[in-house]
Amino acid sequence: MRKIITVPKNQLALKALDYDSATADQLYEISLSESQFKDLWDTGIFDRINEMANVNIDYFEDEQITNKAILEKIISNGVFEVNFSDISINETVKEVKGLFMKAIQCETGVFFFF
Repeated sequence: MRKIITVPKNQLALKALDYDSATADQLYEISLSESQFKDLWDTGIFDRINEMANVNIDYFEDEQITNKAILEKIISNGVFEVNFSDISINETVKEVKGLFMKAIQCETGVFFFF
């Protein structure tokens, strides 16, 4: 089962996502395989996000972060400024950071469907 992290492109897409009717062209998203998710989980990034955003991202939870100030705090506190020996993990971290930045730009949020 894949894990999906998604960002609605605008307020209309945000509403559509809320009603489970968003189309692929309304969303920015990445899909993580179980092994990609486990590798990312093992970095501790989700623990840091959970702590800063007061959310509970884990293996079997859907979660969202829609507060712009919290999204900015996560970016500015360097959660994604890490360098792992595994290049593929670094690429995944960059992709997730990009989604957070898109959420700030689009004024929507980051949604985790795990």
